[in-house]
Amino acid sequence: MEDILQWRCTSTASVESMYTSVKLLPKIIKPSDLTPAKCSNERKRTRRPNVAPPAPVARYNDIFRQLSVDPVDFSLNPSVLSAYVSEMGKIYGRNITGLTSRSQRRLGKAIRRARMIGVLPQLSRPSKQWVPNSYRPIKRT
Repeated sequence: MEDILQWRCTSTASVESMYTSVKLLPKIIKPSDLTPAKCSNERKRTRRPNVAPPAPVARYNDIFRQLSVDPVDFSLNPSVLSAYVSEMGKIYGRNITGLTSRSQRRLGKAIRRARMIGVLPQLSRPSKQWVPNSYRPIKRT
C-alpha cells in the first residue's frame, strides 16, 4: 500500500530518495505529504473570468440602445423578456447578454415587474405555448 502511495505522490525530493538505493525501502508518509498541492503533477487550469464587455462594445451591441427603447416598456411582452431568462428562471448577466449596464438594470427591473404582474413565471422560462391571461372578450347573450 505504501508503495502505491509513494508512486502517486512524486516530487523531486521523493524521487531522488527512492532511487538512492537498489531496492525500495518503505517510507513513512506524513499526512502533509498527501495534500493536493504536493501530489498534483498537473498544470493548474486557469479559467478566464466572466467579465462583462467594455462600455464601447456594449454600446455597439446593445439592441435597446440602438433602437432607443427602454427595456421597462417590454415588461408586458414575455417573448422579448424570455430571451434574457435561463431555463431555471434566472436573469442572465451582462457577460452573457452583452448589454450596457443601464440597459441591464432596466431589463432586470422589467423582468421582476413581469414576474410580479404574472406575465412571466417565477421559476422557469415560459414555454412557447404559454400565453398569460390572454384577452378573451365576454360573450353577451
